[in-house]
This record gives sequence, C-alpha cells and structure tokens, in this order.
Amino acid sequence: LIEPTGLAALSGILDTLDRPGICEAIDVRSVLCLLDPARFEDDLQRQEVQDQIEAADILLANRSDLATSEQLQRFDAWSQSLFPAKTLVQKIEQGRVPLAWLDRVKERETVVSRGDHSHGTDHVHHHDHHEAPEKSSAELHCDATRPFVQQVHYSASTSTFGWVCWEGLVFDAENCSSWLKKLAQQSNVRRTKAVLKTNEGWLGFNFTDGSETVRPSGYRRDSRLEFIIDGEQAPDPSEIERALKLCLVSPQETEEHKQP
Repeated sequence: LIEPTGLAALSGILDTLDRPGICEAIDVRSVLCLLDPARFEDDLQRQEVQDQIEAADILLANRSDLATSEQLQRFDAWSQSLFPAKTLVQKIEQGRVPLAWLDRVKERETVVSRGDHSHGTDHVHHHDHHEAPEKSSAELHCDATRPFVQQVHYSASTSTFGWVCWEGLVFDAENCSSWLKKLAQQSNVRRTKAVLKTNEGWLGFNFTDGSETVRPSGYRRDSRLEFIIDGEQAPDPSEIERALKLCLVSPQETEEHKQP
C-alpha cells in the first residue's frame, strides 16, 4: 500500500512504477483519491490535486458526514462530469475504505470480449430503446489483441461516439490536435474530449463551445476519446476510427521515443 503525501504528483509515481526493471515486479491495482466535498472546489485550483484526480481510478468523498447536502450535490455533479469516468465514486466517513475497493482494479490490460471480431476492434452499439451495455466506459479495457474498443450510442437528438485504446499505442500529439480541432469545428459536433498517450506525453484535449484546451494529463491507463453529435445525421464510426488510426506513431518511432 503506497500512501504519498497530499502534495505528491501521482502520475509521476505511476510513471516510476511503470519503468523497466520495476514494472515486472509491481502489480499496480486500484489508485484512490480522497477529497473533502466541503472544500473540493478550492482544492481543484491546485495543480497537484488535478493530477491526483486524473490519475485515480476511484474517487472518494471523505468526511461526507460533515458536508452539507448542497456541497454533496455539487460534488456529485462535478464527479459525474469527469472524463474519463472513474471506476468508482463513493462517499465515506473518517477515511474508512472497504478493503475490496483496493482490488477493484486488478488487471490494467484486459481483453474486452464482445462479439467475434477478428480485425482488432471491438464494438459496443446501443440505442435508446435497448438496454445499456453491461460495462460502463470506465470499466472497458483492451490489450494488444484488441487495441481499439468502440462504443456508440445513437438517439434521434444526440449521439455519442467513444473509443478506448490500448495503452501500448502512442499517438502523434500534433496530428491528434489538428484532427480533433477539425472534428470539433463541424456544425453538429457539440463536444470533443480525449485523453491520449502521445509522443509528447499524456495529453488531455477538450474542445467545447468554441473553446480549446490541450494540456498535460495525470491519467495513466488507456487512451480514450468521446464525441457528442447533435441531430440524426451521425458520421460513420468506422470513418472516425480510420482517421484516429492515422494519428498513430509507428512502432519504430515509438521505440525511438522510449530511448533516453
């Protein structure tokens, strides 16, 4: 059990544990972040807290018994808006964490088996009149045999397209930024969000209502993208995925990037 200080850069710790010579002997399981719901909005102004939240699998509202109902409602609304979504968000008191939550994330490279697809991409399609998939996007994982997992939700008013990409893939930061910006500029695209492992490190992309944000991210699992499209004229997901794959860095470039 590793318990760093409140000032620790959690993503840096995870990067260290992922280094050759260390990662072979370490089984990193659930990463937990505790926040005080009565003051979390002030804490969000601190860069190290942002990093800890982004790196965490599980988000816990500690001292929830001392917070007001309004403060808890604001915490709930904020935590539900996070991208990528957390595996678990719960309220606790006096720092009491059920031991089972420590093993909530056991394998960080798990094949998602959904249908008999042999071309390296799994698909999860659903519509408003169907039941939701068994797993949320926070629980979807993939590996080298299934490097892309596609999630699509269609409706008459708004459709959502999402991808979970194996962490072994590295994307070109400049190409991704240019492509995502062009996609976000389409008239029916309401929001474009992504967290990608790039040749310039882990980056978060957010294009919403004409605003653009590209910044380093503390997230350290798989790469994820999400597009929200208004109206019935939804693009072909396979075309978007082809464009996404064009942003990949070649294996040779990836190896060169790993060199000190």
